[in-house]
Amino acid sequence: MITINKNQAVSVKVRLNQTNAVGATITLTLDSPSRAQLVFPSVITNISNGLYSFPLDVTDTSQLIDDTYLYTISQDLVTLKQGVIRFVLDETINDSFDYILDFALA
Repeated sequence: MITINKNQAVSVKVRLNQTNAVGATITLTLDSPSRAQLVFPSVITNISNGLYSFPLDVTDTSQLIDDTYLYTISQDLVTLKQGVIRFVLDETINDSFDYILDFALA
């Protein structure tokens, strides 16, 4: 699960299979049952072996309204990862990693 705080720029950290993450740009798609789909193009940075980060700025995070979104990280038409983003108003929540689907999509 990825946790994002409202109205804050955040660097999202995810674990991806290196053989599937072949480019520098990704698309983050957020789906919610009660809201329209949100799509954010971004640039990924390789932090270490299989660990990547990408930024979401205040303009992106201010669009989030619901408390939970299903996310898909993709490059072109290839899905790299899927999971859940928890959206919170509390600024004290620490970042956490979603290891559940890391290797299922590998």
